[in-house]
Amino acid sequence: MRLVARGHEGAAAALPQVMADFVARGELLGAMQAQVRRVGGCEQPIRMRGRVDLLDTVTGEVREAWSSQGQPDGTVLVACGNRRASRCGPCSRLYQGDSYQLIVSGLSGGKGVPDSVTAHPALFVTLTAPAFGAVHSTRLGGRCHPRDGVCDHGRARGCFTVHDAQDPALGQPVCADCFDYEAAVLWNAHAAELWRRTRIAITRHLARLRGVTERQVKAQVRLSYVKVAEYQRRGLLHFHLAVRLDHAAPGHTQPPDGYTADLLAAAITAAVASTEVPYPAARGAGQGHACEAGSAGTLDAPAPAHNEATGPLGVPYPAQALPALDLHERPALRAARWGEQLDLSPIPTSDTLAEAAGVLSRGQVAGYLAKYATKHTEALGAALDRRVRAEDLPTLAASSHVTRLVATALLLASRYPRRTGGRPLNLDRWAHQLGYGGHWLTKSRRWSTTYTALRTARKEHQAARNPDPTDQPGEHEQRQPSWQLADLGYRLQGDALLAQHVRNDNSFAREELRQLLHEEQITTALAA
Repeated sequence: MRLVARGHEGAAAALPQVMADFVARGELLGAMQAQVRRVGGCEQPIRMRGRVDLLDTVTGEVREAWSSQGQPDGTVLVACGNRRASRCGPCSRLYQGDSYQLIVSGLSGGKGVPDSVTAHPALFVTLTAPAFGAVHSTRLGGRCHPRDGVCDHGRARGCFTVHDAQDPALGQPVCADCFDYEAAVLWNAHAAELWRRTRIAITRHLARLRGVTERQVKAQVRLSYVKVAEYQRRGLLHFHLAVRLDHAAPGHTQPPDGYTADLLAAAITAAVASTEVPYPAARGAGQGHACEAGSAGTLDAPAPAHNEATGPLGVPYPAQALPALDLHERPALRAARWGEQLDLSPIPTSDTLAEAAGVLSRGQVAGYLAKYATKHTEALGAALDRRVRAEDLPTLAASSHVTRLVATALLLASRYPRRTGGRPLNLDRWAHQLGYGGHWLTKSRRWSTTYTALRTARKEHQAARNPDPTDQPGEHEQRQPSWQLADLGYRLQGDALLAQHVRNDNSFAREELRQLLHEEQITTALAA
């Protein structure tokens, strides 16, 4: 029997089985507890089996230094390292902490970046997707869509409801048949390329605003950034970025005079307004499917019954085939462009200036961006933290709107196999991400440190605190590790309960530390 920790928070109810597992561990119960603590209570650990040999390079003698045979079940636990919070809380929290250090060091210095970067022009930028159809929204506390009349499908064009912030209707289309699902999925699929072209265009507009050539700008300044992707409730991406101007020379020196935050904001605004990525021509003309771009078509598949409560693609779907979708040509949406909403705010050089201006400080910006590094499409549905196939649609734990976006991505995989320029889109592979196949956190090369450097430093720190004899070979010895995968997850319910207790202890310790820091801040403020 193979069990994982998630879902075993109530394992105490099965006390007889848990006690039996503890008894079965016997003298190895302490060793298992130590392993669980070493992986931080990982919810889905990897169980490895193997040994470490030492080779004498002079005599050629090989001797065994360590073997997993003496460990519980003859295996050792390795943390899964999954960055998704829905899959593993401890590992995603570690990834979030690394993300924070990576981001904040590029804003405030540290980790190899000089503190002088705080004086560089820096902006906090949010880029959004365009509208593909009216969706229910809060509209800053007002009525949703106060408009009269009916659409071409006989439904009300507007919504006069004042939605609560937790209303499940938020993000759902006012009329699902009016929503352009094809263009929405294609926009997600081209969002990363749209940012790449926008980044290039920013340099071009900096040159125009400065009255110099693009070559001269590249010789003077360099654009450094860190970008995090987040899903809106309507299933479209938007990007949060911290953007910084550096001198073009190696290192992190101040840019030349004249390159200010206002100039950078103007260049970003112009680049966002002018950049687009053409969608590829649709495949399928004369093949019984939808026609080339410029005409309308329907992908052949049985159509589900319409259900007003769940939308035109309400579950259950026919498991043997995808539902039919009408794919209509919309000339205004045949290229990926940014939405009208563009947020630009300067990042002050100090927390005091940030507080006075009423904007986020550098640490707050880093925390805001790091928070989204572990929150992906699972916010739109519990089943979207892994790949989805057509047969999963009938039981997909997501709204009818999100489910239709997933179905559209699966359908469009053969119609749009490649992006304009030749790169594969792989829409079926990324259907659970609603077409987006990019990374969730990306940065320019010289923004700050790297995940590899952070993990290496942590590993060295842990090795210094808990030295491993097998990591200290003799003068003429070389380590020869040999490992193989044994299984995934915890084998016994008692092991899963141990992991849950480790997570609870760590959570309690974090809360205590947070409270102590808060009290210290209050004491410092009163003393001042």
